[in-house]
Amino acid sequence: MDEEEEQQIYFLLDYNWSRGVLKKTNKKTYKIQEFLGHTRNVSKEKCAFPDEEVCIVWDTRKGVNGRGSYRVEREAYPTDRIPANKIAHQHWQGAGRVTE
Repeated sequence: MDEEEEQQIYFLLDYNWSRGVLKKTNKKTYKIQEFLGHTRNVSKEKCAFPDEEVCIVWDTRKGVNGRGSYRVEREAYPTDRIPANKIAHQHWQGAGRVTE
């Protein structure tokens, strides 16, 4: 991909909603370059494109050490879903975040 053709993508990294550049599409993952230069493979279900309407759900009943787990939700919570590029970076910052 040329720099002009680079496509932005958002992805869930622990509890942070991060932005990167899509480098490659695999069968189950996207290869994403973070803005710090690191490249990682991220499950497609933990990613969204800038205009895709999603929300981040913090499921307090799951996870380890009582921390809960996070997921990208595309079907439930229709009133809480917003474009991926508008979702708050971290949970305590607000928009596009739901606690179960």
